[in-house]
Amino acid sequence: MAVTRPERLDFLALRFIARAERGFALANPYSDLHGGFGLMLHAHLRPIYEDLFGEQQGSSEVRGHVLRPADGMLQPVRAGERFAFELILVGPMVRHAAACAEALAMLGRNGVTPARHRYTLEQIDRIAPTGATTLWSPDTGWCIAALAPVAAEELLQVRTQKAEGALLDFVGPVRIKSGNDLLEHCPPPRVLIERLLARAQLLAKQQDGAPLIDGDSKRELLAQAETLSIPRNSLAWETIERVAARDRRRMDLGGLSGVVVLDGPLGELEGWLRLGEWLHIGNKTSFGLGQYRFSTLPQPPR
Repeated sequence: MAVTRPERLDFLALRFIARAERGFALANPYSDLHGGFGLMLHAHLRPIYEDLFGEQQGSSEVRGHVLRPADGMLQPVRAGERFAFELILVGPMVRHAAACAEALAMLGRNGVTPARHRYTLEQIDRIAPTGATTLWSPDTGWCIAALAPVAAEELLQVRTQKAEGALLDFVGPVRIKSGNDLLEHCPPPRVLIERLLARAQLLAKQQDGAPLIDGDSKRELLAQAETLSIPRNSLAWETIERVAARDRRRMDLGGLSGVVVLDGPLGELEGWLRLGEWLHIGNKTSFGLGQYRFSTLPQPPR
């Protein structure tokens, strides 16, 4: 039986609700938003920038933040229209929540991309598996009590009775490697779980100096993953090009999007898959890639 150590990994998820000053359509909402966020931190909050983007976190898989476009931002936004994006801070990065919120407010005043697409923040919510709570609004100010993070253990303990499968809806492109190769087809269940565990373990080490689970427990979870099958998936490659905010270099940021159906008893894997909704999976997660929505299935469709 794999046993996790309680409260070794925390996360805080914030939803920013904004209103566009004028209409815009971002060429790449993932990199445009993330790049602008980095520029604001670099220019005005350099110590926070170094903590989130610094050399000590040379791989995007171990960066303790995820900034992802949400409601309305993946499509063209009209003048005066509301849209949303979400910031997830993990482990020691949770302490930078207020500074990150200020950077994203500054980005709205400065404008996203060189075209200066400006917005005004109207509300910040704390989002969690149990629901959403207003954290800030112009009328109420800050609710500091709502800044409490979520412990990973809360999700890892979840078990749904008679869950004989799951549906993973990858709403954002996911980039998963097998060896050194970027997969352009649906990865097997073991690879999915292996990448999810690896990310959670690295993030836990950053927070507490130790992984969430030991080697034996990890092997048990991977063995359980091998009992699952994928009877159906609709993953297809989505091409996205990133233009670096600082030097305008172009690079590939594409990945697989679509639905994956897992068939078989989930057991303890359910909690890990629920945690993955918040941590994301694969490469370039700090840009918001690797996001999926999880739901259990009593009997997976064939």
